[in-house]
Amino acid sequence: MMQPGTPFGNLMAEAVKLKGAQQATLRPVWDSWPQYFQHSMFLQEPIVSARQEPFEARLRLANEIKAQGNSHFGKGEFEEAVAQYEKALALFKYCENTDPDWKKKGIRDDDIIVVDYKADNAGAQAELDTLKNAQQRKLDKQTFSGMFNRGTIVDDTDATDLTAPDKTLENQKRLRKEVRELDSGHFFVTHVENQVDDAEMVARMYEQSGKVEEAKELRQKIDQAKAAIRARPPRVDFMNPTPEMIEDGKKNGCATTVWPRD
Repeated sequence: MMQPGTPFGNLMAEAVKLKGAQQATLRPVWDSWPQYFQHSMFLQEPIVSARQEPFEARLRLANEIKAQGNSHFGKGEFEEAVAQYEKALALFKYCENTDPDWKKKGIRDDDIIVVDYKADNAGAQAELDTLKNAQQRKLDKQTFSGMFNRGTIVDDTDATDLTAPDKTLENQKRLRKEVRELDSGHFFVTHVENQVDDAEMVARMYEQSGKVEEAKELRQKIDQAKAAIRARPPRVDFMNPTPEMIEDGKKNGCATTVWPRD
């Protein structure tokens, strides 16, 4: 089994990312859905068969599954609880893939249909829709009314004072940001160098096993990574600032004996 963190594992992870990026252009609607709804397409028995049952049978099964989820939740087994809740919901509203070979070809929006349970009686369904809207309005009122009731009036004078820029504070924030960027740049270089070492070992494995094209392609990526490392600016030693750095600090109202840090 290929383990993550190994050279081959890293390469496979990159390949999966590349494939995912290519597939993303074919399924923007799918990617916009919440995970619980996406998961409804992958469920197995007994959920798939139960979707063909009458409402009462589905409701009984949904309540049983929900009870199992509640049991897991009470034990602190939250992931398993969520999985059970997803199954219960997927008995009534779910997505299906009409392409029987979608597991090989990938997920495409054009192949997906959404199935939403509706009551057999149109009048009953209309009443359910009305009830749903009324419940949502009640929730909205409870959620948002307090926000407006707690509003505070700010006059023009207060607004001017609040928005007046503090140049010293802004300069210190700018310098701290530069420190963070340079520190993250050093981390980036170290990380890429480690990845390059792993990739070079894999390239040698390719060459030794006769996979010339794979080795050539990987060597090109290694060269690109090395070029990116060389293009990074040199790390600045803020514990031993240069005269130019000290002068810049004085101009921006920062202490020069103790360099600002977060």
